[in-house]
Amino acid sequence: MYAASVIVTSDTCCLDPKADTSGQYVVDRLRELNFSNVNKHVVSDDKYSITSLVKRVSQDNDNVLTVTVGGTGLCPRDVTPEATSVLYEKHCNGISTALLMASLRSSPHAALSRMTAGIYSDCLIVNFPGKLKACQECLACLEEFLVHALEQVKFDADAIKATHETQARSQIVDAASTTDLGRNSSSAVLEPTLCSKIASNLSPYPMIEFDKALEILAHHSTHLFREQVVATVNSDETAQAVIGDVLAEDHQSRVCVPPSDVSTVDGYVVNIPEPFIDSLPCETSAIILEDLIQFEKQLLEHAHDSFFCYPVNTGEKLPSEHVNALFSIVPIERTERVGPSRLEFRPFLDQPKVGQYVRRVGSDLSLSDSLKAGTTVGPIELSLLLSMGHKSLTVFKKPIIGILSTGDELVDCYVAGSTPGTKVVDTNKLLLTMLFDSKGFKVRDFGISKDEAEEVLLNICDSLKECDILVITGGSSMGFKDYVKSVITGPLGGRIHFGRINMKPGKPAAFASIGSGATHKFIFALPGNPVSAYITSMMLVIPFLEQGRRNHSREELLTLTVSDLGDLITVRIEAIVDSDGMTDYVFDGRTEFVRARLSSNRDRGFNAQYSATVSLKQQSSRLMSLKDCDCLILVNSNLRGSKFLVGQTYPALKLKS
Repeated sequence: MYAASVIVTSDTCCLDPKADTSGQYVVDRLRELNFSNVNKHVVSDDKYSITSLVKRVSQDNDNVLTVTVGGTGLCPRDVTPEATSVLYEKHCNGISTALLMASLRSSPHAALSRMTAGIYSDCLIVNFPGKLKACQECLACLEEFLVHALEQVKFDADAIKATHETQARSQIVDAASTTDLGRNSSSAVLEPTLCSKIASNLSPYPMIEFDKALEILAHHSTHLFREQVVATVNSDETAQAVIGDVLAEDHQSRVCVPPSDVSTVDGYVVNIPEPFIDSLPCETSAIILEDLIQFEKQLLEHAHDSFFCYPVNTGEKLPSEHVNALFSIVPIERTERVGPSRLEFRPFLDQPKVGQYVRRVGSDLSLSDSLKAGTTVGPIELSLLLSMGHKSLTVFKKPIIGILSTGDELVDCYVAGSTPGTKVVDTNKLLLTMLFDSKGFKVRDFGISKDEAEEVLLNICDSLKECDILVITGGSSMGFKDYVKSVITGPLGGRIHFGRINMKPGKPAAFASIGSGATHKFIFALPGNPVSAYITSMMLVIPFLEQGRRNHSREELLTLTVSDLGDLITVRIEAIVDSDGMTDYVFDGRTEFVRARLSSNRDRGFNAQYSATVSLKQQSSRLMSLKDCDCLILVNSNLRGSKFLVGQTYPALKLKS
């Protein structure tokens, strides 16, 4: 059940609330529509007051709909559209157009109403005019799609799926009654304009440069790592689970390490009486002890200022300050026991020093040491946190990554066996799962979707229920069965932030978001060829995830880099191989990531260039080209028409092993 708010914006109604009839009508009608709770508010025609009230009620977790009544005209005090639109995280122009068209059917004066609609903090905000008749017309129009709109605003994946299943089946039945499209009716109905796009060979998405794509990803990465959770570390499994988490608050050390003064060597503790410290000869030897065994057991309790000498192991506790601070440690290799009560010290190179070979309390870890909020937890950081006494860590929840493959030709890699015929083993899922897992992220496998629009839609809905970022391979280009992008922007109501990149491989790669506020979900639609899927995941998805982590440790949004993948180096082309009839590798004007192998049969001086071998077999379907690939040569898009030549130098990314 949903809750709603109705806000009447009127100077007149502020003075006399009983003068309102339109707002009360909307309240009563929403209650009839089974909204669990509908609150009514009245505010003056003041822009700041309207914005503040709309913001407050829309941030209520139970509130999914805010309807403003009044203030949409052209008079000086009609400021409701301006007051609400400043809050919109997403404009819903289709809703405002539908309301305007419904009103225009009754009166041409409806053209003077400036109704808007948008989403703020998981709440749909809609402006209604102030007159009762106009409110009745607008609400009747809104009712036709309100339930499904709220399903999408709150991102109720089960409800979205059920609604689309019903719509799709209804449309298929309608289409089948008038055409003979057969089993492909669902695809034709869901994508009425797709064939015309393909026939004209035009993409609706502009080509953007790789650097621009990284900027867009950096902007949206601020929605990652926002929810705080407490992670308990009490086993190997839970320890592994927090690797890659980001600390949400400072974690101060609760203990000192070492907890007391300890020895750094195996040897003997010798107290040096203060009157003799300056006169102790450097060649002291044959120190006689009355009973070494007795001293070993009792000196810590009874030595005081009397002379003592007893054995100590590395890391063992030393006499505390109230016993005697004037002591030194003689390494065992400089001593020789010649009897039960006689220990000879070999000649010292230097005079024994007080505090020598001593590790002081807190020298490794003190109560002032801490790990700051924004720190990414790796093996070293986790070891430090446990040493500090923290078994419960306050961290930002890691996004869960889902992987969905598309393609009628695909078969799961684990059940494929030696499948004959036209089936292709789905290696994308294995490649990407291992890649994301190596970076400390949780990965979910959502199987393989057939190349049918309805199935793509339902699989995306199912996947987004259980993950925060969905990586889809295949179905993102301009083919007759490439439905992914049109499903995202159509039935799912998502927004594609870029749909093509001037990069190779990976030209059709897309990045989209669905929902708003706390329910942001992200989708990467990547090419289906394994090399393209792998490299675009490395160059787009990984930087997006890593930037999300870094946003919590730095005040300013950083320019996205690929430093998490490897080191930037300079390579010299040593050899070009695998020509197989090809004579040249010519650059086509895209930013290219060319697979190459660094030479290992020669010494490389400090800061000298690396040498690399490049294969001309760079097709994105050739998974074999990733074998032994340990660097990606970076080719600038302005080198169109140029080609690889032996002896040329290029920047490259030396991949981490």
